[in-house]
Amino acid sequence: MKWKDLIATYVPQDEALDEPPLPAAEQDALLERTLQKAGLPGREAGRKRKLFFPRRLAGVCAAAVLLLFVFGASAAFLMDGRLLALWSGGDPSTVAAVQLGQSSENGGYTATLVEAAGDDNLAYFLIELQGPNGEALAQDLGFARVTVRMEDSVRMGWSCEQLPDDDLSDNRTSFLLAFDSSEKMSGRKLSITLEDLYRYRDEGEVLAAGGSWEFETAVQLSGVKRTFRPGGSLDQANGTLHLSKVTVTPVSVSVDLWRNPLPLLFAKDAPDYVFPEMCVELADGTLLTEEDRLSGGAGGEDASVTLRASYRRILDPDEVTAVILDGVRFELK
Repeated sequence: MKWKDLIATYVPQDEALDEPPLPAAEQDALLERTLQKAGLPGREAGRKRKLFFPRRLAGVCAAAVLLLFVFGASAAFLMDGRLLALWSGGDPSTVAAVQLGQSSENGGYTATLVEAAGDDNLAYFLIELQGPNGEALAQDLGFARVTVRMEDSVRMGWSCEQLPDDDLSDNRTSFLLAFDSSEKMSGRKLSITLEDLYRYRDEGEVLAAGGSWEFETAVQLSGVKRTFRPGGSLDQANGTLHLSKVTVTPVSVSVDLWRNPLPLLFAKDAPDYVFPEMCVELADGTLLTEEDRLSGGAGGEDASVTLRASYRRILDPDEVTAVILDGVRFELK
């Protein structure tokens, strides 16, 4: 399957925010209180980024146990079981996470931004939805529109899915919002808007609640990572891609490539990017393919190309030995 077949749920961000950023001292203070609202508006319009979010989440078990882990600089967070259930292996204590606890009410439905887990460029947000008393929230809900803004992000993408629910008779359910950005999100203002809640049934769509649920937050998800510069190149029909670096965190593998910018100077339109298919090889010989992904994305700007994939197991960056692009193996050492 090609990358272009996996981006149906991608949403581009093409709006800009105008106010200047906070002073550096205030930004530092913001990192220490990530549970509070931030005030860091953006300056540049976002550009398109492709993001796919496979609908295979129906096979994920929505565990209800809260587990306590320690991350980063001696900061303790509760990893909600619904997020933890995204991964079937690896060391959860290496995954950066932060509790948020921010709620928004509309039309009798309360949405709560519970927690986020991920890394500098990829975040999974757990959203819990509570409906009116006595109204069962079944496995048929979705928001008509989801919008995410972040200051200074050149390319971004996102997707939102309802998570499996082991009790379809109560008035609660949860959603997973995956957000991917070309720029690090630490300390930057994130604005999230959910609009128009629908029930999607065989007989058609039914509006459960119109209007919007809005959140403003900032997350600090920096943690364990390794950066490799393996070098090498990949020949494509529209030019040669050169491998710049590979970044591995417990939740993602990112590959940065570049190509000769000179032909772009004479082109009338933006370049037509063809994104390579990516696999990841582990030290024990395991090969992680598209079928093993939780989410992933690809984006291009001028002469640069970025691929990012997240898998259904937590990675040990020391155990990732190679990336394979269109069948060409690049060893990481």
